[in-house]
Amino acid sequence: MVISFISIETSPVIQLHPQLAKSVIPSFLFRQYDLRVVDLRYNDLTRDVPTWLLDNNTKLEYLSFESNSLTGVLDFRSNSKHFHMLLLDFSSNCIHRELPPFIGSIFPRLEVLNLSGNALQDWIGEFPSLVTLSLSSNHFDGVVPTGFCKLNELCFLDFLTTKLA
Repeated sequence: MVISFISIETSPVIQLHPQLAKSVIPSFLFRQYDLRVVDLRYNDLTRDVPTWLLDNNTKLEYLSFESNSLTGVLDFRSNSKHFHMLLLDFSSNCIHRELPPFIGSIFPRLEVLNLSGNALQDWIGEFPSLVTLSLSSNHFDGVVPTGFCKLNELCFLDFLTTKLA
């Protein structure tokens, strides 16, 4: 297993090279508490969404689990706040059900949210700083939620292959 520790302006960064985790999140991550960037894309990680990584690292700015096989729900604690988070990517996994209604208040400075390629069913949330939102290939149905009108900074919206009208 090859793990890169990169220092960008003294910010702790972890990038796990693709296909080296072999379906399991490395146990040393349970003991990390000051990470800024975690990139675990393309590692075929399985099991539940590891929201504990956010709880342990409140200064995270970038978190990507793109193209894994994570299952379950995005079960964030309603009282948690991640003021530093700018990019959150859980695309191409097996996440299902609804998003927590308070998700926008957990990530007040979030600029990029990519949840495409999952099995999410409902969109609720306000993100005052969101610039890019990708929700394509989910199970959204019905009309575009009125909450989208409150995304004042939004420049890119992708909800192709959903049943939103």
